[in-house]
Amino acid sequence: MKRALVKIFILIPLVAYILSSCGPVTEIINVEARVPAAYPVDFNEKSIAVFLSVRDDMPGESLLYKNDSTLMIRLASGIAQATEKSLFLDEGGVYVFKHFPDDSTVYDMPYIHHLSFSSNSDIVILVDSLEVGNIGIVNNPAGNISGEYVARYIYAPFRSVIKVFDGVTAETLANINQRDTVFWEIVSRNDLRPEVMTIRARQSMPDVAQSIGEEVVKALFPAWQEQRRALYIYPVQAWVRALENAREFKWKEAMDFWLKETKGSDPVKSAAAAYNIAIACELTDRHELALEWAEFSLKRYKLPGVNEYKQLLISKLEKSTR
Repeated sequence: MKRALVKIFILIPLVAYILSSCGPVTEIINVEARVPAAYPVDFNEKSIAVFLSVRDDMPGESLLYKNDSTLMIRLASGIAQATEKSLFLDEGGVYVFKHFPDDSTVYDMPYIHHLSFSSNSDIVILVDSLEVGNIGIVNNPAGNISGEYVARYIYAPFRSVIKVFDGVTAETLANINQRDTVFWEIVSRNDLRPEVMTIRARQSMPDVAQSIGEEVVKALFPAWQEQRRALYIYPVQAWVRALENAREFKWKEAMDFWLKETKGSDPVKSAAAAYNIAIACELTDRHELALEWAEFSLKRYKLPGVNEYKQLLISKLEKSTR
């Protein structure tokens, strides 16, 4: 009896090792995933013009600037230059024009057609307004940052309204009402007076306006973000080769292999392959199909992390339909 017990204690960890060595393991890959534009606009083979609004507006007590002509020009220039860069156009490929609306101006079809025809453009990006609030000072200074230099922080809220129209149908393609706050870090050898810091902030406002325009354009185009995804693999050559294909973004080759594995009799391998296909579908902008494969994976075998990944896909699909 004693010898039998010894055999049992030896065999149990051996069986556990064999089972674990035959199971799938996860490998992390770093990929660039495409993030859809917040305001998707089809710019393909379209001519584009940016119009800045010129008005005689005076800022109220709560505003530092309201539709200041210099800032509006820099804002429009930032939009034009960032659009050229996003569409790989030559410098000057997006023209900037002025228009002169008043309180009675309505951006209806005749008015949009007028802007489109006068600029010979298919897409009209209209810089409607830019307001910059009064400058505030952060009460707690950063203190010494390097030797005798002192850093202080000031800020100003701003609001910009940018509208994008189809020059042919006059349809509103995007209405970007942006509210944010700009911060300045002012480094000096002395503890500067508020008046001096305000002057420095005013001097940098044209550059800030240009940056605001560049940020607006980011909302009109898809972006690429580096993300980490886990893939299931088995320690055999075919699975490792599929992982290498995925790392090289050869998704078709990897998916062809995983698709065969989903049809096998082993539920764990089938689930692992189906999950990998879901990852591949997500990273190639087929989110609905990715969700179907994640659900198939869970039906075959509940591998760790797959249900959480399914919820991530559901969340992405819900955001895209809002």
